[in-house]
Amino acid sequence: MLESIGMEHLRKPRHPLAYRMIERILSVMAALGLACLCIGLVLFIAGNASGNLVVARIGAYVLVIGVALVVLRLFYWIAVEITERG
Repeated sequence: MLESIGMEHLRKPRHPLAYRMIERILSVMAALGLACLCIGLVLFIAGNASGNLVVARIGAYVLVIGVALVVLRLFYWIAVEITERG
């Protein structure tokens, strides 16, 4: 139908199953990363405020893991944008 009126560029491309699975996994990783950022920041601030260095260190580790997960998702998004534009 779209081809007959010259609007075939409006059709959404169908991605293979592997691509959709990778997108779903990376979305879960990004959500987990954001949760780690929130939890890690709270633990880090609470640990430093109370003088409990063990809690502060655990919060720092969780914060780093959260940043790594979010950055991984961001790099994948940038790579996909670069490859789609050619």
